[in-house]
Amino acid sequence: MSKGIYIVSVWPSQGQSQYYQNADTISQATLIDATQNSVENINFSISQGLSIHGNTYDNNGLALSGINIFVSAKNSDHWGFAQTKSDGSYVISGLEARDDYIVEARRKYYPPVYYHSNGIVMDSALASLVSTAGNQVNMTYYAEASISGNVLNTQRQPLSGIRISTESKKYHLQHACYSQLDGSFSLEGLPLSDDYEVMAIPSGKSIYQEQSLSNISTGNNSLYFMLTAGYTLSGVISSENTGDPVSGVYITVSSITRDIFKRTKSNSLGEYEITGLASSNDYAIIAT
Repeated sequence: MSKGIYIVSVWPSQGQSQYYQNADTISQATLIDATQNSVENINFSISQGLSIHGNTYDNNGLALSGINIFVSAKNSDHWGFAQTKSDGSYVISGLEARDDYIVEARRKYYPPVYYHSNGIVMDSALASLVSTAGNQVNMTYYAEASISGNVLNTQRQPLSGIRISTESKKYHLQHACYSQLDGSFSLEGLPLSDDYEVMAIPSGKSIYQEQSLSNISTGNNSLYFMLTAGYTLSGVISSENTGDPVSGVYITVSSITRDIFKRTKSNSLGEYEITGLASSNDYAIIAT
């Protein structure tokens, strides 16, 4: 290791994490000064800590294995992790005694869910706080459905790499995926609803404009986006005094009526380009 000032911590699989000299958080850690010489005898005494445990089930009451369970304290940086076993059970140990833990479950292709005393919720702000002195923290998933379709351009060519995002106000849910090489996409693991807003969002450098569809129901497997090419704004940033190109300048373009906000940075030649802009007469351009 090179000479310097270090923060040292331990994160045991069974036991409570700790920063040097019994500190609970990084801000409380004692710094190790290794600017001159090697430092020895950096010792830790590990506490077993407390635990949160429970089970996860599908909507039919069957155990779910391989679910990633995270706990995080609402009012500090204490956290823990475990993965459910074949019987759906999990134990997260090494936790500090607290009553403000949020328990989150992450399942492949599903949006994150959070424990609530009346079931599960999809917004961490609505989660019930859990104590290390409490009972089992069990979570049961909902009956899932999907929304799928294709993304094309106006020449009916498939567009890949388009971010497909969806929101449900009913469930306080946000979820996303990307279109494949053939333009297809599939939003999996959604709760049943008819209020989804689904958006096709090209990357910042794409020539295509965003598009959104509202009041989409789960089970709709023939959703189509046809994206149109937008306008391009380009130019060169130069010094007022010398006329030399200026690199690293941020160019921000925004439109209130179109709800557009895009940003880029000038290259070594002072050049910049912003693509995929919709037609509008209220664009504001700012260089910083």
